[in-house]
Amino acid sequence: MSPKKSKSQPNHQSDVFNNDIESEQLDKRGQRKTRSSASSEKHVFVKKELDKDTSANTQDVVSEKRVKHKKKNISSVVSPSVSVNPVEETVLSKDEERHIDQKLTEIYENGDGTMPDMKTFEKRKKSKFLTAFFVLLFSCVFFGVVAWLGFFVIQPQSHFSEEDVVLSISGQETVKAGQENTYRIRYRNAQNVALNNVRLEVRYPKGFQYTTSSVSPISDNNDTWDLGTIAPQGSGYIDVTGRMFASLGEEQSFRIFLNYTPSNFSSSFQKVAHLALTANESVVRVDINAPTEVSVGSEVGVTITLTPEQGEKLEHIRVVCDSELFAYKEEASEPKSDEGRPCQWSFDSLDSVRTITFTGSFSSEEAKQTTFGIDVLGWNSPDQTGDGYVLAHVQKDISLVKTDTIFNLAINGGVSSLTAEPGDILNMSMQLRNAGEVPLDDAVIRLMINAPAHTTGGIVSILDWNKLDTDSDADLIGEQVSDTVRRGILTWDKRYIRDLDQVNPGEEIKENISLPIKNNLQTTLSNFDNFTVDVIAEIQYGTGDDRKVIDSNRVTLTIVSDFDLEVRDEVTQNDADKDVHTVTWLLSNSFHELHDIVVKADIYGDVDINKDAIVVPAGEVEYDTAEKKLVWTIDQMPLGVDVLAMQFDVTLLSKNETQTQLTSKVEVRARDTVAQTDILTVGDEILLTTD
Repeated sequence: MSPKKSKSQPNHQSDVFNNDIESEQLDKRGQRKTRSSASSEKHVFVKKELDKDTSANTQDVVSEKRVKHKKKNISSVVSPSVSVNPVEETVLSKDEERHIDQKLTEIYENGDGTMPDMKTFEKRKKSKFLTAFFVLLFSCVFFGVVAWLGFFVIQPQSHFSEEDVVLSISGQETVKAGQENTYRIRYRNAQNVALNNVRLEVRYPKGFQYTTSSVSPISDNNDTWDLGTIAPQGSGYIDVTGRMFASLGEEQSFRIFLNYTPSNFSSSFQKVAHLALTANESVVRVDINAPTEVSVGSEVGVTITLTPEQGEKLEHIRVVCDSELFAYKEEASEPKSDEGRPCQWSFDSLDSVRTITFTGSFSSEEAKQTTFGIDVLGWNSPDQTGDGYVLAHVQKDISLVKTDTIFNLAINGGVSSLTAEPGDILNMSMQLRNAGEVPLDDAVIRLMINAPAHTTGGIVSILDWNKLDTDSDADLIGEQVSDTVRRGILTWDKRYIRDLDQVNPGEEIKENISLPIKNNLQTTLSNFDNFTVDVIAEIQYGTGDDRKVIDSNRVTLTIVSDFDLEVRDEVTQNDADKDVHTVTWLLSNSFHELHDIVVKADIYGDVDINKDAIVVPAGEVEYDTAEKKLVWTIDQMPLGVDVLAMQFDVTLLSKNETQTQLTSKVEVRARDTVAQTDILTVGDEILLTTD
């Protein structure tokens, strides 16, 4: 290796010196290596600054020595055969050589005056400890910076923010009045600070009736929950179920309050959420069956049908008439109205179809049009304080006609349309009233009944005319209108009703008729292609060309399938001396094909039902052990299947002396695919006998 060039020396001086050193190293390589390995001494070259005179003299001497050295090199490398011109050699004196050596020594000597070993050059070894130390130091600094960025920049700081406390409530905003709904209350602590002493409070809508919740409340009003501590980034929810009572169109709202104390605060905070609800439908359907046109002062029949949605059970219900011109007649009501409250009926519960029939009259001096309405009111408590909530409101427009003759017809309380089943009895009533000032002379009443018939094996009517019953005798004429319709005409005149000779002003005549519909034991129902009974009456009075004819209202009756349910109960005892009720639900049908059949009942008391032992001929049976509700569903009951019997055992585990029923009344619904109407019927409940 060559020594480092000194920047203070010209290049030619360094070249001469380097050549001498290189020659020595090549001649004594082996010895140099031995020295190098044996010596641990390290040499450091120090650049010295010389004065100008010394530097100049040194350059001259080096130049002369360099010329001499080149001559020697040329002689040694040129072949003997090559002719080289001799060059004059310059010889230095000893003083000059000593002077040069002295100057060179001053240049290259160490700081302590010693000379470096020019034959040995060692590469300084790196310290492993220092390397490891610097790597460790650099790593600590690097990871410290990363941690600082993560703590102060990337990670959110652990400070409290009200905005990071999230509270919400979700659920059905447009509800059906009286319907049970579930609402979910969600809470979340979206920060790195815990929330302590957390309490959730709910202010229910005015008409909300609490049923249950996914987390048990701590208050008697079922409106407060103690949530304890919500951890950082913690969350949860509570489902609240209840029935919403609200008047149609009325808006109510939930208000939710979350009270808490942040872990880095000593004061309390509150978060608020709300949800607005509007009732625009009802879970109960109300149908009013009344004539659209009535004579002022005449008696008319009204039928109200209440149909709750399937699976809904309403409690504390009241039905109220809403009409200023209607005069209610108590003696003709079924069921009877509330005591002291005409045209008003109260029900503890409503979970199946209810029918109310009554009569009355409209009075008016000037009005030509009026409305007759029905309100269904509900309360969320049994005491029924206040005005209640309007769960349903239905009204019907009625035209009022002033006439001298009032003539009305009703069948089983219906004055326009109704349904009946094979085996039912049609109870018809006609009412004639002279509201004028002149008598009605020579009056004649005719009742025309068009009913289903067939001609298989002769003319057969679905009505059992042999069992016709009337208050007064009448002429009866039958005629075949078509292959599927037969008409019967009943006629009364003064021979049978003496007052028809002259009906005086203010006088009233009533006539009642009873006519059964044949059942499947009396005729083959499947032979009838028609299932509609059309009934209308008329009265004729006057003489000669002045004779007048006035028609009554028309009543249309649809005969649906003879779908029926029979409930049977047989009691035995098991090995544990427990009463076992073997219950059979027997469905029968022979007129029309039925679809979507649902049979259901509630089971009461401390009982057990073995689901695996239930005998199901068709469809499926489900028993809800929590609700104690048994439901049998059948998709289809064709005409080829006239009977279906489902059987199950109910074990009475313990007896309650106050319990009188094992089951509720059995509700049955089905779709008559021929008449395109729903059939609703009720089976008997099972009563418990007391020892």
